[in-house]
Amino acid sequence: PKDERGHMHCVNHYQLPQLAHIHRRTPEGLAQSKKRQATLERLGAHGQHSIEHMKEILRHHGPGAICRHGGDAGSWTEYSMIGIPDEGKLLVADGPPCETAYREIRL
Repeated sequence: PKDERGHMHCVNHYQLPQLAHIHRRTPEGLAQSKKRQATLERLGAHGQHSIEHMKEILRHHGPGAICRHGGDAGSWTEYSMIGIPDEGKLLVADGPPCETAYREIRL
């Protein structure tokens, strides 16, 4: 992370200024991705930053939805993942996290 938030997120576009020009997204797709980034940053700035808080964020629907089900944007959440490097594990939902439980994978 750029600051001391203690977490970071991934979106479907490059966030570093040095890489911003090499994305292959349409203008509409890039706008949707940036909207989702703003949602992640807004929701991530509040709350207790627990695993449950992260799961809630990843289940978010509405404007700038993180959990996708087609609709106007035409994209779907294939899987959702939370990495916990200090514990050597991943939490993975195989499908939209609002419909699928996370399971733990030890690394």
